[in-house]
Order: sequence, then C-alpha cells, then structure tokens
Amino acid sequence: MKRGLFRGLTLSEVLVSLFLIGIFGLVAVGSLQMALRQWGSVAQKVNAAQNARFITSTIANELRQAIPWPDPTRGYMSITPAVAPTGVLTPNANAPNSAQVVFTEPHPTTTGGAWDPMQSGWSSTSASNYRTITYRVQGLDVIRENRPGTAGTSTQEIIASAQQNGQVTLAFLWQSPSMVKITVTAREGQGSQSYTSSYQTACFIVGK
Repeated sequence: MKRGLFRGLTLSEVLVSLFLIGIFGLVAVGSLQMALRQWGSVAQKVNAAQNARFITSTIANELRQAIPWPDPTRGYMSITPAVAPTGVLTPNANAPNSAQVVFTEPHPTTTGGAWDPMQSGWSSTSASNYRTITYRVQGLDVIRENRPGTAGTSTQEIIASAQQNGQVTLAFLWQSPSMVKITVTAREGQGSQSYTSSYQTACFIVGK
C-alpha cells in the first residue's frame, strides 16, 4: 500500500497556527471595539444637537404667540414691582434670568372657536380667552404645562427627554417686554464619553 501524499501537521506547526489565529482575532476585536466607540460618539453628538435644536424651536415657536393678559392675579399685572404690559411673566424686568419660561397666550377654544377681539362682546380681561404656558425641566424631561385661564386642572406633556446618562438645561434671559433670549443645552453620555450641544435664539414676542 502506498503512503499518503500529505502528512499531518506537527505539534509545533499547530501551536504556531493557533498563535497566529489568536493574534488576528485580537486585532479584529480591537478594531471592532474602536469602531463601536466611534459610532457611539457620533450618535451622541447627533442626538445632543438634534435635541437642543428641537427644544429651542418648539419653545420659540409658541413663545412668539404670547399675549398680555391684564389680570391682577394671573396676568402681567400680578408682577411686582409693576412692569410694562407683556405676555411673558417669567423671566421679567425684575428677575431677568430664569430656568423656566411662563407666558400667557390666546386660548384656542374661546367662544366662537378663535381669538377674535373684533367679535361682539369680546373682552380682553375675560379669563376664558387666555391660558398660561410653562416650559421647564423635570428630571430628564422638558415639560410643557398648560393651565387654562378659567378655573381648571392644568395638563402636562413631555416634549423632549435626555438619555439616562444625559441632561437638558433651559435658560431664559429677559431683554425687553418683546424679546427673550432662549438657551438650551443638551448633554449625552458621561465623563470623557459625553458630548454637549447648546443652541441660542432671541425670540421676538409678536403680541408683546
């Protein structure tokens, strides 16, 4: 019987082969881990930037609709010392910096279904024509609170949230009865693996 043309591997050859496979495996795992870290860093940057931009635009779009409510207990007349007519209650000329914004705006479900000062019998002081809106941070969430001008229960909704290891902060600066600067800062991650994005806009109050 003829011997086979191929002989088996020696023990040393097997060991060398296993060693090389192990080296290549470690290199591959290291490269994969690095790629995953880079991907995670990019994702954090994108999430933080999008969150800050979305929150800023959401607040600014509604704040522009603020309308002065001449009410001595819930409108601008409740602020002491007295301030010029404005739809923005917090911040104000007396306390220009705040971590939340509070303002009055037309109530969308007033009599007739719309804010209409030209309507017969319409009253600029009637509580049913107004509602109070508050934007603030609670834990990881940005909260929008809606309180009707008439006696009633306020409702709250979450408009945006930070990730578990993230954070969102709001800062509002009163500049005039018709101008408020909004700064939103969003952070994703912790420590050296974190990324922070900040957006600012000066919001002109159309209704003052």
